[in-house]
Amino acid sequence: MQEKTKKTFTDEELLNFFKSRCRIINCIYQYELFNKKIDSKEIFENYDLKDKEIRIIEYIEKNYDLFKKLICCTLDETWTWERLNSHLRAILIYGTYEIIAEKPILAINEMINITKIYFIGTEYKLVNKVLDRISKISFGSNEENTNKNN
Repeated sequence: MQEKTKKTFTDEELLNFFKSRCRIINCIYQYELFNKKIDSKEIFENYDLKDKEIRIIEYIEKNYDLFKKLICCTLDETWTWERLNSHLRAILIYGTYEIIAEKPILAINEMINITKIYFIGTEYKLVNKVLDRISKISFGSNEENTNKNN
């Protein structure tokens, strides 16, 4: 029986992934800052993004309302969408995209690290909590999955 091998990435590849995430988050942030609807065509014309990054922005644009709803339903009662800093909203939107479209565990960790770069406080804890809850909503908790398999 063949074992699955884990893909390993070079430091340069990891850095490129990180830069790509930050470029996308910064685009989303520009729209969140002014409470504007994301416009992928405008982003394509005004930002120097790679094709994959544009496709991600298009996906986020199409699913923005769903992502926002998921984020809002996981916030504690004392938090509202409007109360969140626009950069924090951008990180949460992109993190929600990654959970749904990519690998949840990696997404949460990366968004925590990016949050620590942009904020000096404990905002990363909020990002961790919200994205963890979204991951559980999207895929169920490990405990639920274990019980279903037994």
